[in-house]
Amino acid sequence: MRFSSLFLLLLLTRYLVFAQAYKPPHLEKKGSTMQLVVKDKPFLVLGGELHNSTVSGAAYMRPVWAQMKQKYLNTVLVPVYWELIEPEEGKFDFALVDSLIYGARKQNLHLGILWFGAFKTTYSTYVPSWIKTNSAKYPRAQNSKGERLPLLSVFSEANLKADAKAFKTLLQHIRQVDEQHQTVIMAQVENEVGIFNNPRDYSEVATKAYQQGVPADLMRYLAANKGKLQPEMETAWKANGYQASGSWEKVFGKSVVEEKNPQVFSYLPEELFSVYQYTKFVGQLAAAGKEAYPIPLFVNAWPKAVGFTGIPGKCKLPQK
Repeated sequence: MRFSSLFLLLLLTRYLVFAQAYKPPHLEKKGSTMQLVVKDKPFLVLGGELHNSTVSGAAYMRPVWAQMKQKYLNTVLVPVYWELIEPEEGKFDFALVDSLIYGARKQNLHLGILWFGAFKTTYSTYVPSWIKTNSAKYPRAQNSKGERLPLLSVFSEANLKADAKAFKTLLQHIRQVDEQHQTVIMAQVENEVGIFNNPRDYSEVATKAYQQGVPADLMRYLAANKGKLQPEMETAWKANGYQASGSWEKVFGKSVVEEKNPQVFSYLPEELFSVYQYTKFVGQLAAAGKEAYPIPLFVNAWPKAVGFTGIPGKCKLPQK
């Protein structure tokens, strides 16, 4: 009996040691490039992405995994919707997330999670109903007329805390059920953040932040990277005398509007202000997620293309 107990203990110890052997998926620098490492081995993503609403039901997804495998993919990008995993505040349901993980794992596929949290193509479409119906606690961005927009304000601590808690809890759960299998190898933090039809949030708190001028941390970054900045930013800052502090317009120039000429940096101070604020918001979400499960995180955005998007906040589809 003692021998059997000792044998079982040794087997359990060996299993636990083996189960903790892999590092989480991560990036390693190799020469001048970054390499994705999964289960301690280099991994090349051959990926595809599902439609925004495809993964809203486990039953619908069952045949999709085999279809993805037949396309010779090894990774699938799939949305996870905040409103479905936290239908009630503080009460999480990961049944759908688990079905995604197990369905992909069965076909030997990996997953990249697309977090549809506070923002999806700028709008707050996928936030839970308890967020949508309480704009007093979870405020919206506003246009220049003072009208509330269908997107959460990044100037709200309540919005940030709620989103960060949900994202962190999601990654905690994924770590618990998948760390050793490493089906999930990366996650996208939000989706295409920004504001349609407005260069910035015009709410009272946002306007106050805009009037306070360029934050000190951004000015330190500019100074540390002078001569190496993104060309448009470098050009604008240089044209205004490389100011070391001041308002957004003092540092980056007066705001102009030329809707028919996308090559003119229309609304540049407002655009850079918005970029800074959204970057700060998303960065804090990423930090919360990394605390839970330090897998690679990424963001996406749409570029300003000549003849397509026009000036910031004025998305124009091409004419057929």
